Amino acid sequence: MPTLQTSPGATPVATQTPGLQPSPSAKPLVTAALSVTPTPAVKPGPGGLTLPPSPAVKPLTSVIPAVTPGLGGLTLPLPSLPAILQSPKVAPAISAGGLHTLGLKSDGTVVAAGSSWAGQNDVAGWSNIVQMSAGTGRSVGLRSDGTVLAVGHSPNGECNVGGWSNIVQVDAGTLTVGLRSDGTVVAVGSNWHGQCDVAGWGNIVQVAAGDTHSVGLRSDGTVVATGWNLLGECDVAGWSNIVQVDASYGHTVGLRADGTVVAVGRNLTGQCDVSNWTGIKQVAAGANHTVGLRSDGTVVAIGLNDKGQCNVAGWTDIVQVGGGNSHTVGLKSDGTVVAVGDNADGQCNVDGWDLAQ
Repeated sequence: MPTLQTSPGATPVATQTPGLQPSPSAKPLVTAALSVTPTPAVKPGPGGLTLPPSPAVKPLTSVIPAVTPGLGGLTLPLPSLPAILQSPKVAPAISAGGLHTLGLKSDGTVVAAGSSWAGQNDVAGWSNIVQMSAGTGRSVGLRSDGTVLAVGHSPNGECNVGGWSNIVQVDAGTLTVGLRSDGTVVAVGSNWHGQCDVAGWGNIVQVAAGDTHSVGLRSDGTVVATGWNLLGECDVAGWSNIVQVDASYGHTVGLRADGTVVAVGRNLTGQCDVSNWTGIKQVAAGANHTVGLRSDGTVVAIGLNDKGQCNVAGWTDIVQVGGGNSHTVGLKSDGTVVAVGDNADGQCNVDGWDLAQ
């Protein structure tokens, strides 16, 4: 769920489409709370997503997520709130922002690497976090009690989440989106293109925040989107049997129950050329690339590769992936983390992380 972001004064990584409104920064792939039944296709690792055995998507229940892949780290099926409060540990997870990377440790604390130009890495004091998301110059964390905190860039109120409650999943793009336990959605930030117009949504089981659009996965496997649709990034009305979604800088990606993938929107660098992917159990949308986690723990990526962000062919034993502006992050089953791509701001300095500790 990353949106295009560059360091202050730096030249944007990707050339924008004529007429496309420039984004102040790039947004990372986010993670969400999917309420689906897992399949024994692959042994779920820390933060690992598994596909449901059928196209049916179960209705959302009033729960707080434990953490997922690609979306901040939600484990499926979602545990109950009492179960989370009683458990001393959460599932490790990662999230790739525009120029920074977040890691959720099993003790509910969060670590960060990369640019902190807006204070987005000021997460050292966070605790009791069960899911988090790295956005455009911003970090958002979901606490075990359903409340939310945020730090970083907030020119249009993107960090104004202090009053949120009963939240089960968050996602950060250029805006911030929250999924409530009753399946409704709340959003804050710029609404120039209607990307925050989610008040009427219901029966939602996962949300994704893009640059100038928001996406919601319904309990029946269909998808809704709102916001700027200049490049067709909101053209998801015909999608069905979807079990996970992600959104980024002008494109939207959906994972079907059969492990295939669909994508719409900006495709200047081939980031939407995913029609031949199979055996996928989680997807992540970077600013100009798309990442897929296969059921065997290997990874595939397509799109802009100017910084090596798609060089994931050698990765194995991965349980979650995240796509940022120009970097890609993977969580291994042992809680360690790997990253490739642009490291100008240190966003790939995750070699020493052990999120399972």
